[in-house]
Amino acid sequence: MANLDELTGRYRDYRGFRRTRPVVLGDDGCWHVYRHADVKQVINDHERFSAKVPFGQNLLGETMMRQDPPEHRRLRTLANHAFTPRRIAALGPKIAELAAKQLAGTGPEPDVVTTLAAPLPIMVIAEILGVEPHRHADFKLWSEIFMSHDKRPDDAEVARRLGEMRDYVAATIERRRREPGDDLIDALIRAEVDGGGLTPEELVAFCYLLLVAGNETTANLIGNTVICLAWHPGVLAELRADRTLIPAAVEEANRYLSPVQILVRVTRTAVRLGDTVIPAGERVFAYLGSANRDEEHFTDPDRYDPHRREPHLGFGHGVHYCLGAPLGRLAAKAAVEALLDHLPGEWAIANHQMRPVPAFFLCGVTSLPLTTR
Repeated sequence: MANLDELTGRYRDYRGFRRTRPVVLGDDGCWHVYRHADVKQVINDHERFSAKVPFGQNLLGETMMRQDPPEHRRLRTLANHAFTPRRIAALGPKIAELAAKQLAGTGPEPDVVTTLAAPLPIMVIAEILGVEPHRHADFKLWSEIFMSHDKRPDDAEVARRLGEMRDYVAATIERRRREPGDDLIDALIRAEVDGGGLTPEELVAFCYLLLVAGNETTANLIGNTVICLAWHPGVLAELRADRTLIPAAVEEANRYLSPVQILVRVTRTAVRLGDTVIPAGERVFAYLGSANRDEEHFTDPDRYDPHRREPHLGFGHGVHYCLGAPLGRLAAKAAVEALLDHLPGEWAIANHQMRPVPAFFLCGVTSLPLTTR
């Protein structure tokens, strides 16, 4: 267990790095980039920074997350045909219902992560993919295994369990081909651009990515938003008085405690960032968490302020801007609304204890006991 203050310790480090070594070659042989302008360039300039990063075995398959244009553009356009704002917005009532059900019958001191933040994204994604409720626990396990995979790259058990996931998703897609419906996975199967659609392998990879990326990051966005509101009772009181402010509170939490802290690219050619030249073929870690607290871009960046209007990089930027951002926002909004109904008064984090997520490139907790005062 660790004190919640440790969640903000990295931001003190980032502040120092931005001032003294904004672009630096680390002991790990990778380049680390901390300033907002540089981070934005790294993740936005696909001509010089490639998303095709060689990180051992690619268990997710060839997802759009690891593709550059023009292939990325083809996959993204196909996905956009299915992942429309209208289709996502239509999920709102169902997501709100799922969030309320998760809290129904729980006591006055729920663990927000285990009760709501962790299961809700799985339930939402399972709803989209048509997964049977009894397989939700498997989906959660598969997601957690992948997110910790960087620590166990040669673990045969990891590969076996993720193979189970790949086989299950493939079987689900085949079943939906035989018995079509009218939800997201059916729309993905039917999507075409210039007479071509997603291959079976690409469909599996997309569903795989939706589960892994959408589950973990949304769970952390929910938990981090609750942490921000517990730390800032004035903002929580504002939300109780005017719930139309909830989306802005979620958006600011995405900046203030960014669930995804790092995106990785590889240089296509030698690139100058500030006073530093990074050679071709080098891995570059772009710190979204640091960029989102950069005093050169944000006014009073260490203040949590839902009325802030400065754009952040919490969902990325450019061609790789997070496709699932609207779904993540919708789930976080529903979770906060359900908690406002369930827990009156100010929120406090019980015993100020938490368990940080094990993946270094994420920011979140695996346990968040919440009380009222």
